[in-house]
Amino acid sequence: MENKFQVAIMMPVYNGEKTLPLAISSLLHQTYPFWKCYIINDGSTDGTKDYLNSLQDNRFVVKHFEENKGRPYARQAALDIAEGVYLAFLDADDFYHPEKLRLQIQAFIKHPTIFLVGCGMGSFDKHFIIQSVRSNYDTMELKFEIGKEKFKPARAASMVFLNRAKSIGYNFSLKYAQDTDFFMRYLDDYEYVNISNTLYYYSEFESVTKFKILATNYYGLLLYSQFISRSPFFVFKRMVINLFKIGFKILIIPFVSSKVFLYKRGLPPSDKVYRDFNSTVKLIKK
Repeated sequence: MENKFQVAIMMPVYNGEKTLPLAISSLLHQTYPFWKCYIINDGSTDGTKDYLNSLQDNRFVVKHFEENKGRPYARQAALDIAEGVYLAFLDADDFYHPEKLRLQIQAFIKHPTIFLVGCGMGSFDKHFIIQSVRSNYDTMELKFEIGKEKFKPARAASMVFLNRAKSIGYNFSLKYAQDTDFFMRYLDDYEYVNISNTLYYYSEFESVTKFKILATNYYGLLLYSQFISRSPFFVFKRMVINLFKIGFKILIIPFVSSKVFLYKRGLPPSDKVYRDFNSTVKLIKK
C-alpha cells in the first residue's frame, strides 16, 4: 500500500468546542484505521483552537484561520492539503457509526465503476435521541445526469475520490447549498452507489433555524441556474418547485416550528437504527 492513509476526512469547524470531542471520538473508534482528518478551524472564538492543539494522534492535521472566512473557504483549504485515495466529510457537530469508513470502502471495491458511495443519515436532538432517518434505498449502481434524475446521495455522508474532488473545488459565492453544488458537479455523468446502512449522525434538529430553511431553498435557485444551458426544461422545473417551496414556507413559517419541515425530510428510524445509534453514542462517549 503506497499511501497508508487511504481516506482523507474533511472537517471544517467554527466554535465547536462542545461538539468536537464526539466527532473526534467517532473517528478514533472507526474499524478502518487508515485515515487522516484535515480539520480547518474557521476563526473560532471559543476554546476550539486549544482543544485541537491538544490532539495527540498524528492522523489529525489542524489548520487555523485567524478570522472567520465561511464554510466553503474552510472546505477548500482542507481539500487543498488533503492526501489519500478517498475523501469523506464530517462536520464538527456530527459523528460516524464505527463501521462507516470500512463499509464505504468495501462498496468502492465491490463496484469498480462508481465515483461516489452514499449512506443513510440519522438526525438526533439535544438529548441524543434519534428523530428521523434519510435512508430509503437498496444498494445498486445508479448514474447521475443533470436533467434526468434528482440528486439522491446524502451529501455529508458521501465518500468520493479525492483526486476528482480536487479538480472540482468549492463555489465561494454560495453561502448555503455548497455541498449540493459541489456534489452535482463532481458526480455529473458518473455512477454512484447508496448503501442502505445509516452510518452518519447529525444534529439538524438543534442547529437548523427557519431562516436557514428558507435560505437553502433560495440558494437552490442559484445552484440549478448554472445548469440551465444544458437542460433548460429540467432547471426551469426545479426552479419553479423551489419558488413554490419558498412561497409556501413564507406563508406558514410564522405558525409552525422548524421541526415540522425537518421531520418531512426523513422517515421514522427502525428498531435496528435505534439500537445502532444508541450503541454508537455509548461507545464514543466513553
